[in-house]
Amino acid sequence: MDVRVPGSQQPFVGRKAELDALAEAYAQASGGRARIVCVEGVAGIGKTALVRSFLAVASSPVVSASGDEAEMTLPWGVVSQLAQGAPADSSGPLRQLAELRPGADPLASGRLLLDAVGVLASQQPEPVVLVVEDLHWVDHPSAQALRFALRRLNEEHVLALVTTRPEGPVPFDDGWRRLFDDQGERLRLAGLKPPEVAQLVSALGGGTLSGSAACRLWRHAGGNPLYTRCLVEELDPAVLAAASGPLPAPRSLATLLVARLAACAPGTQDLVSAAAVLGERCSLALAALIADVPAPADALGEAVAARLLAENHDDGIRQLQFPHPLMRAAIYADLSPARRAAFHLSAARLTAGAVALSHRVAAAAGPDAELAAELAEVARAAAAGGMHAT
Repeated sequence: MDVRVPGSQQPFVGRKAELDALAEAYAQASGGRARIVCVEGVAGIGKTALVRSFLAVASSPVVSASGDEAEMTLPWGVVSQLAQGAPADSSGPLRQLAELRPGADPLASGRLLLDAVGVLASQQPEPVVLVVEDLHWVDHPSAQALRFALRRLNEEHVLALVTTRPEGPVPFDDGWRRLFDDQGERLRLAGLKPPEVAQLVSALGGGTLSGSAACRLWRHAGGNPLYTRCLVEELDPAVLAAASGPLPAPRSLATLLVARLAACAPGTQDLVSAAAVLGERCSLALAALIADVPAPADALGEAVAARLLAENHDDGIRQLQFPHPLMRAAIYADLSPARRAAFHLSAARLTAGAVALSHRVAAAAGPDAELAAELAEVARAAAAGGMHAT
């Protein structure tokens, strides 16, 4: 069973544990113990949907604001939103915050915000819910005042909900982290599970998925509700219902990633493209050989800074990995057929066994009797060993 997110026509599925945690925090706030909850997750994972779904069943006044990347340099932008979003019958301190000037003292303003929220909470039969979304984009003065106020919440009937991304351009610092860990709670949202992905697809009108098809889509989109919804909107239900085969990245994400890659140096573009041909994870050395990049460390540094690749180590070997499977899909799909085939042939020469064979298959442009014979032999050997799926 799914519900519709208030203020949206999109369905909301899963997240029972997170909703239960918010309900428990709300109950504590009702009992006179102020609570702070940070909902953390990557873009599109459903932070806003979770908060809205919870607010739909909470009969409380809500004071809300949200950060915006384009307004990060606007002093007091978020605090002003909180003041303007106060209930019409609220008095005094909260509305004074709308009149803050750029040079105002953040700590004094934080004290005013704390007093305002306390006054508002004392006037209501239910706890006040203070919502600040996209903390990673909140202007600096507002962030200082907000943290000052939240640190001093105690016995007020207030539940503060904050959402943020761990990988945002301005991730929250140690002060915020200590606040959430010591005085609040952090809900880290992961992707939906395969059955929930199937439920979401059905609710979006994408048809009924088998367990295998749901797992395929789940692996591809990482259980991300936004990416899943985009794919449902862009693909035919028959494509989604298939149990195997590649899936594209959502067009909006692909456009963003391709533009980000195009802004990089040629060597970086080659390294990232070679990595996409090799899969979601590969060694830096192999990708650099295939791409013929003379300075792989410099190219890798730029790719990591552009959030196109991540670096890790496996038994001392430097490994490349795409932050999300869809990134690899988008970059791979953008390669021209000729360049893609050339990279695959290079990979086939530098690898062995089934891996090399898979690259030769990917590079094939038509019937190839020799390749077909090798594939048939591999298939016979796999069948003889009981590996029929292979």
